Amino acid sequence: MSDGTARIPVGSGPLSVSPQNQHHHNLCHNVHEPTDKRCAVTNAPKPLLAHHLKMLRLPTFLREHDKQVRICAVEGVDHVHYLARLTELELIDHERRMVERRIKFAKFPAVKSSTALTSRQSHL
Repeated sequence: MSDGTARIPVGSGPLSVSPQNQHHHNLCHNVHEPTDKRCAVTNAPKPLLAHHLKMLRLPTFLREHDKQVRICAVEGVDHVHYLARLTELELIDHERRMVERRIKFAKFPAVKSSTALTSRQSHL
């Protein structure tokens, strides 16, 4: 290649699985045995999906995936855009929670409204 990188054919790299050893390297065979011998995540039951999302600490995925799948089906959006929407929602929620944690950790004094201040001064 012109940029100095070599192209490795698909399936021939050091992390590739040979056809003879494909069953032994199937990452899904410990969770459930798919009928077509591929990692068939789409056949996973909803409780298993919910469990995995909880273990991965992806609360927005867990909360939003059904809603987003319906929206994407209506709009004719492919799986890549569906996942992009879910990851964007998860990232936004993650950043919001991070800011809330930092504010809580900083232990800023409570914000007081002007009515609270005037009522306190009237009691003095």
